[in-house]
Amino acid sequence: MSGWMYSVNNDFPGYGLDGYTPSDGDVFRLQFTLWGYGADLGQDFQGGMTPINQTDKTDLTKLLAEINSSGKKSQYLKDATFKSLYNQAYTMMMDLEATTKQVRELHANLKASIPVVTEPVAATYHTHIQNVGWETAWKTDGVMSGTSGQSLRLEGIEVKLTGTEGYDVGIRYKTHIENIGWENVWKTNGEMSGTKGQGLRLEGIDIELTGADANQFDVYYQVHAQNFGWLDWAVNGASAGTAGFGYRLEGIRISVVPKGAAAPGSTARPFVQNNQ
Repeated sequence: MSGWMYSVNNDFPGYGLDGYTPSDGDVFRLQFTLWGYGADLGQDFQGGMTPINQTDKTDLTKLLAEINSSGKKSQYLKDATFKSLYNQAYTMMMDLEATTKQVRELHANLKASIPVVTEPVAATYHTHIQNVGWETAWKTDGVMSGTSGQSLRLEGIEVKLTGTEGYDVGIRYKTHIENIGWENVWKTNGEMSGTKGQGLRLEGIDIELTGADANQFDVYYQVHAQNFGWLDWAVNGASAGTAGFGYRLEGIRISVVPKGAAAPGSTARPFVQNNQ
């Protein structure tokens, strides 16, 4: 017999492929009559010939799917041992006569070789912008949040950390707000600093790391201030922005680096105070 059929998780549904609704984790297998072999691959379907035994590659298929859908795949592939086994797994998926022992051994070896990838501690943040509202996309480590060249004030900000697994580290921040001054209470780990719906500009910001492991990192931040443009980078709780001018903040960049690493730029003048 010539043709094909399909199975899901090694069972044959008994109706057309277009009638099956996949569930997460399902493994589909298409079974063909193979030209050049003269026999069915897998279960005999009345072809009159002894079918070629098909090794169950369900677990290997699932493992490859998990790897391919992981956001860490590109980092995994930097490991030479893992990359070699990963490529071998794809070759074996196409090997119609691979043995059960070969598949099981490769599955075990590939699974054991998945590298432990530690995400770097990073700042992620977004701002509430005049006439815009909250930015939809959170910005990460040094990317500007806010606007440039539009003369729109920042009114609020939320900041949090990612990649903190294995570390006791958090982040806190407070802002200098039009008509209010410096906030009395630090905001932490994604809470809003500033105001919403009051039309009040941010003029300055302090940011620092907290927790037992805070001394392993430095947090740098830089603001774009009305009439000044980009000021220099502040670090670890120092003020960034202006005070006493009534100037709005329009943009901000935040970066977390290992303790003692080079600053992202000059740190000479992050804050300007009008003493008049």
